[in-house]
Amino acid sequence: MPNPTAIIRLRSVAALSFAALILSACEGSVTNIDGERLDQAADASRVGYPCVPSDEANPDFPGFDKNSITVESGNPSCGGGVCIVDRFQGRVTCADGQPTPAACIDDAECADGACVDGLCTSGCFAGDLPVTVPVCGQCSDRTTAEAVHCSCMCGPPPSEDPDPTASYCSCPGGFTCQPVARWGELAGSYCVRLPATDDPTCGTVGGFWAPRCHGVPAP
Repeated sequence: MPNPTAIIRLRSVAALSFAALILSACEGSVTNIDGERLDQAADASRVGYPCVPSDEANPDFPGFDKNSITVESGNPSCGGGVCIVDRFQGRVTCADGQPTPAACIDDAECADGACVDGLCTSGCFAGDLPVTVPVCGQCSDRTTAEAVHCSCMCGPPPSEDPDPTASYCSCPGGFTCQPVARWGELAGSYCVRLPATDDPTCGTVGGFWAPRCHGVPAP
């Protein structure tokens, strides 16, 4: 069962647009932002492949929280299938994170000599644009390889019978079928990497750390 304090986000990506749903696991409700029908991918051929969630194309995105799960369908890294972010901190594409970037006018004002769109680059980018907000460094106990990967819907939502009209996948070795979301078009169980846990530790954070981040700063 999902951690009752976790926030579960269900997303569908189509080209450059997306439908987003946010599920509060403690409330058990889902809101569809734009009403698009979401695709329930059940293709196991890419389960375990690395993926980059579409959130990371947004320079204002501060990264994922360790107490959240994101299920995104239509992810290009997964051949249009599901990318799952399972209790992961930070941005996949920026392991060390970054502090708030300083404003600048030219390169001479920046420690690393790079001023892009009025901000000193601090390590995190969204494509060619510097990320504009602070980003927590990744957890040593919850790496991208463990927590962020292509997945597929392997069963019904928790405590529900299988849908006879649904096409469920079989999780490959090294993965288990874990209940994730109770409601919504993407509600169901998904393949997650073993060992599965509802409340993984963060460990140390080798990059940027602030009080809002999980874990402890590395010595």
